[in-house]
Amino acid sequence: MQLKSLALETSTRCNARCIMCYAGRESLRSRPAQISLFKALGLIDEAVELGCTELHPFFTADPFCYKDWPILFASAARDLKLVVSTNGQLLDAEALGLLVETVPVMDLIFSIDYTTIEEQERIRPGLSKDVVFKNVYRVLAEAPRHPQWHTTVRGVALKGLNDGIAERLHETFVGLADEVVVVPDDGRGNTTPVTTPSVEPCRSLFTGLSVLSDGTATMCCQDYRPEFSLGNVFEQGLEAVWNGPTLAWTRQLHQAGQKNRIAVCNKCNVRY
Repeated sequence: MQLKSLALETSTRCNARCIMCYAGRESLRSRPAQISLFKALGLIDEAVELGCTELHPFFTADPFCYKDWPILFASAARDLKLVVSTNGQLLDAEALGLLVETVPVMDLIFSIDYTTIEEQERIRPGLSKDVVFKNVYRVLAEAPRHPQWHTTVRGVALKGLNDGIAERLHETFVGLADEVVVVPDDGRGNTTPVTTPSVEPCRSLFTGLSVLSDGTATMCCQDYRPEFSLGNVFEQGLEAVWNGPTLAWTRQLHQAGQKNRIAVCNKCNVRY
């Protein structure tokens, strides 16, 4: 089966403490703070051999927190489209210049759920609203020069914390970003989700794999502890995990409408 996308937990130490995110939880501290660059590049080579077409160089922390991101991005961009989700704080003029030089094809997603300093401090402490917006505007001004860059501003609607955020983000960024999207909270952090568990099979089981900084493979970013390991790609190799019995059994359960037999899937409300 073709592996289409690979997500790497490049770092477990984020520069923000977003209330709807699990980054910074103690359960993550047992894993390496940064993935080995040597191992990450090796996984990318394995993924390309399996037909992979895109890399998500983040999982727990902002990808620009990874000290070796310029090397990782440049190496991966030779063969893969990068899908980069960032809070924008560290994507300054120098970082943008490196992206311009080395990354020709990219989906760049800005996680913004606020339009005021007060909202930002409530929802994403550790960041600076003024710095983030300055960086985002700079990128959005540069992006039209790169026809294979796609930009998205993506926010999370948090009841009582940023009411009306969909309208305000559209007013701020429509016409600048290619897309502006606001999604409901999925409850991964310290907030209460506004959706119910999904019973539909997840497409990601048949298209992508997520790898934590210690090499543990998981189904997706919902299983960040992890509760359900698919194996360890550092020990077994990427192909052995991707086409292995554990993931095959997981796919069968999802297709048979029995995903509730997997604890982490039974409480998941996200459709991947």
